[in-house]
Amino acid sequence: MGLASHVLGRALAATWAAAAVTAAAAPGPALGPRRDDPQAETLVSVVVPMRDEERNAAACVAAVLASTHRRVELIVVDDGSRDGTAAAVRAAAAGDPRVRLVRGAPLPDGWLGKPWACAQGAAVARGTWLVFCDADVRLAPEALATLLADAAATGAEAVSWIGRQELGSVWERVVNPVVLFFIAGLTPLPLATRPGSRVVAANGQFLAFSRRAYERIGGHAAVADAMVEDLALGRAAKAALGAGYRFVWTRDLMTTRMYRGLGELAEGWSKNIALGTRALGLPPAAAPLGALLAGSAPWIGTAAWLLGRSAAWPFAAAAACQATAIGAFVRRLSGVSALWGLAAPLGTAVLSALAGLSWWRTRRGDLRWRGRSYAAVR
Repeated sequence: MGLASHVLGRALAATWAAAAVTAAAAPGPALGPRRDDPQAETLVSVVVPMRDEERNAAACVAAVLASTHRRVELIVVDDGSRDGTAAAVRAAAAGDPRVRLVRGAPLPDGWLGKPWACAQGAAVARGTWLVFCDADVRLAPEALATLLADAAATGAEAVSWIGRQELGSVWERVVNPVVLFFIAGLTPLPLATRPGSRVVAANGQFLAFSRRAYERIGGHAAVADAMVEDLALGRAAKAALGAGYRFVWTRDLMTTRMYRGLGELAEGWSKNIALGTRALGLPPAAAPLGALLAGSAPWIGTAAWLLGRSAAWPFAAAAACQATAIGAFVRRLSGVSALWGLAAPLGTAVLSALAGLSWWRTRRGDLRWRGRSYAAVR
């Protein structure tokens, strides 16, 4: 048992040391804001599904309307909201003809809420490009102009961005960087951006398609039953388009504040983690096992070593490297202090619990989001 523990500790130390070097040395955002607009005549349809988004609606609408790109329409799909979402959208639009509020139809059999809302928005969109954004995304004024210029320069027809993550509360700073770091580790960019690789990275906070590409992959109808619809769309786009699918990290063009407070974190991540693991080709049970082994084991081993119950000191090295890696990552991800990496013991413990909850709910067919329960399989 002692030898096995020592071998595991060394393996974890080597893995987290490599992760720390990668997190510290990886290049910054690959795409910055563009001041000119060479595709000024291209109509862009921004589709935002909203369900109980009263607190986000006004700021989201205002950000899109502030776009420097001249030809834009905003389609907000009110997906059965039970709060003041629709009223907030109307107030923020203030009669601007570029904004269209669509009242979502009842959810059909075989569809999940977000794909259905996005499909309804796409059905009434008139743009050459379709941009699907979450309500908690704030686009920079130059975002749409930069999207079109970059797509024209690279030949991309499907694009996903990940931007700066706003981490307001203590729980957000403790949990979100750990979850996102593990996701990044499972979808490394060198492989995700290689056309021939089966590894796919996608971020449902921002997905954009030329109309031709969207129709070619079957639109959201092709992922109607997918809880992790962004990965499903990204995989379809990469398979169909090859190098025409582009994933970009661009901190200066969009910001997102995902979940606020531990309750929202638990509801939000528990619906995604296990199915996201399955979407990456692993069994859902790998989510809690991997989180426990790679995330919490370094700290458990360190505690055992400090208490004199184990001679596997490499666990302490793994824990130190983990804190360093997550600290560097959270600094680049959101701009907050790298000292938040010291919260990694708590963050990885919460991740292990959320992964276990996600696996349990997925197995029971009881995934919950915004007052709905789904028996999703992907």
